[in-house]
Amino acid sequence: MAKFQETDIGSIPSDWRIRSIDGLFTIQQGKSLSAKERTGDYLKPFLRTANVFWGSLDLSMVDEMDIPPKDRERLALRYGDVLVCEGGDIGRTAVWRGELSECYYQNHLHRLRTRPDGDVNPFFFALWMQMAWKYLNVYKGVGNRTTIPNLSSSKLKELLAPIPSLSEQKKIASVLAKIWKTVEIQASILENLRELKKSLMKHLFTYGLRGEPLKKTEIGMMPKSWEVKSLKEMGDCLNGLNFAQDARGDGVPFVNVKNMYAGLFINPVGLERVNLGSKNLDKYFLNKGDILFVRSSLKEEGVGWSAVIKELLEPTVFCGFIIRYRLNNSSQVDADYLGHLLLAQEQREEIIRHSSRMTITNISQEGLGSVRVRLPSLAEQRDIVSILRAVDEKVAIHRAKKSALEDLFKTTLNQLMTGQIRVKDLDIDTSDVEIA
Repeated sequence: MAKFQETDIGSIPSDWRIRSIDGLFTIQQGKSLSAKERTGDYLKPFLRTANVFWGSLDLSMVDEMDIPPKDRERLALRYGDVLVCEGGDIGRTAVWRGELSECYYQNHLHRLRTRPDGDVNPFFFALWMQMAWKYLNVYKGVGNRTTIPNLSSSKLKELLAPIPSLSEQKKIASVLAKIWKTVEIQASILENLRELKKSLMKHLFTYGLRGEPLKKTEIGMMPKSWEVKSLKEMGDCLNGLNFAQDARGDGVPFVNVKNMYAGLFINPVGLERVNLGSKNLDKYFLNKGDILFVRSSLKEEGVGWSAVIKELLEPTVFCGFIIRYRLNNSSQVDADYLGHLLLAQEQREEIIRHSSRMTITNISQEGLGSVRVRLPSLAEQRDIVSILRAVDEKVAIHRAKKSALEDLFKTTLNQLMTGQIRVKDLDIDTSDVEIA
């Protein structure tokens, strides 16, 4: 039976050691950024905390600063360097894999470079940091608390980490890297599906499905038989209920703005509740097919965001930051078609044009009613919905796979980093975590 030892960072296998980060790495902070460093003769790419995420780097936006030759050797990143956030989400850690031929880093990042006698694999260490900060809460209260939290070099040096044999470290890191690779594959598939749907919507809402010639309208090109109608011609708008924060309790469920961004349809499970006493709620109860719009948002892209009521578990109302749109019974409009259309990029731009911009961006019932949409026949609407629904179903499948794999990663990370599962005697290819 495996033996464990109690340590300052929790229970770990008895054959693992505990070492301070200072004993494992040399620590160097990056260069301060000022207006002067924004220009110069030696502009070079550099990383900031915004580029560093748990276990990965986002290099989609890499800024430049002046790095003169005298500072380059000291600040240049090498393959296997560990980057730890000093500010922001303190402790957030990732490993530099030489993604750019030359790169440096800002002073809000600590660079950790393995000592010759450090006996630590940087990929293992980055995974330990993720486990310690996010899940085990081992380093709670370590950051200095001033106006904003920060992790100083002196505090970082004192932190303790578990150190299995180097061979076991590599095996642990490699197993977790392989699981995370499957997460990234699912994330890539999801991104491709989202791009596919975006392109498909643009094509379908411009050309339709019947091969008709196009006509020019005030809201763009569309098939000749399609109509342009405003929302107020087809239905009615209603602002939601306003209530005090302390009214929340165990009364009726209500849709909040935060429920609006999860997808085309509102998820009726787990909605917050509100106590509204004897107030007459009849006109605020939602029906299947109602379309909800975000009425106000600090961000322009949030206003007018829409979602459809597909199912309800019990009578449900909606809050005052939302406008409900309900189609007339006589309207030859499929709610799912309208829901998809209202999330298309061109239609979103049409909604924002009808909003007002002050401290926050708002859309009124009148402004929303003025929004014009493109309408094919009811049959073609439903055919378009059928095509888009097939993509949505694929998205749902891969989103569920990604979520399951993320759960597997988290569970395995916990078990491997605490020694509940040992891989030291397994034959595992560790080439993906080797440092030359």
